[in-house]
Amino acid sequence: MIRIHLFVLALVATAACGAAPRPAPRDPLASTTAAELARRGLAYERAGDGVRAEQYLMAAVASGLPEAEVIEALLRVCVAQSRYGAALRHAERWRARHPEAWDAGLLVASLHGAIGDAERERAELEDVVARWPDAAPPRFALATVLADGGDRRRARAELRAYLALAPDGEHADAARERLRALDRKGRRR
Repeated sequence: MIRIHLFVLALVATAACGAAPRPAPRDPLASTTAAELARRGLAYERAGDGVRAEQYLMAAVASGLPEAEVIEALLRVCVAQSRYGAALRHAERWRARHPEAWDAGLLVASLHGAIGDAERERAELEDVVARWPDAAPPRFALATVLADGGDRRRARAELRAYLALAPDGEHADAARERLRALDRKGRRR
């Protein structure tokens, strides 16, 4: 019995000394360009695989691709799969890197609304409006949130501010209609 153990021990020792070390497996991401990773991510998006698309797009950014080139696709794939928490994390990171962009704040606010956090959505919109008082779209969004929350007085003020800034804007007709509806509700009371 002892001879068998010694024999096995000798075999193991011989094999260990004479065996060449195995090279570590190559990381396939290390040999793929950032642009190729982004291309693959967009292909996965078109194929409907949002999780893999997100992974490839994030790998592209980690490999040096400017985030500006993929942020829209990154958010699109998360939202398309109702992964609002993931979209919110990406949007908050984007906003932190681009504090000068009111639209990033509007996006963060909208995503808070999508996950059901109306209070945070309102607070984010109020912050955007305070920081960029001349940006019309955040005012319309804030007016909508305020009206939905029952604050008709403030909603009317924001709708009027929106119309003053963008009388022919994308939401001008909707703002006028909402303002008329709020005024009618106010008169009925």
